[in-house]
Amino acid sequence: MLLWRILKATVGSSSRMASTPEPLCQMMLRVADLDLSIKFCEQYTMAMVGYGEMNETIVLELIYTYNVTEYTKGNGFIEVAVSTDDVYKSAAAVLLVSKELGGKIIQPPGPIPVINAKMTSFVDPDDWKIVLIDNEDFLKQLQKKE
Repeated sequence: MLLWRILKATVGSSSRMASTPEPLCQMMLRVADLDLSIKFCEQYTMAMVGYGEMNETIVLELIYTYNVTEYTKGNGFIEVAVSTDDVYKSAAAVLLVSKELGGKIIQPPGPIPVINAKMTSFVDPDDWKIVLIDNEDFLKQLQKKE
């Protein structure tokens, strides 16, 4: 098993980790090609290999099962959402990595009036949907709910 610590979609300030509530402790996604999934995450700088303190960070677990090339995701999973300091830079990074390794942007970056936040979404090479939402907008939405 590999554990992944979600950092952020673009290189920048690490203050996001301290300021964002982390209600999710761990997530496991089955992947058909572990090497490709690791390359995708490393080149995208969305995640970093290693073991973070589970009480301080979010951990994403990618599991590869030998000789399994396809999984049925079922109808219960919708998406993984990660906040980022810059949705536009993050989408540009996803586009570059997707051209080389697969995956695609399914929602171009920009404001989404219904949720009052900037976001973009894409699918990775294993067809998992990932949403990147502006960190500042996300925090504003959380404060409104309190």
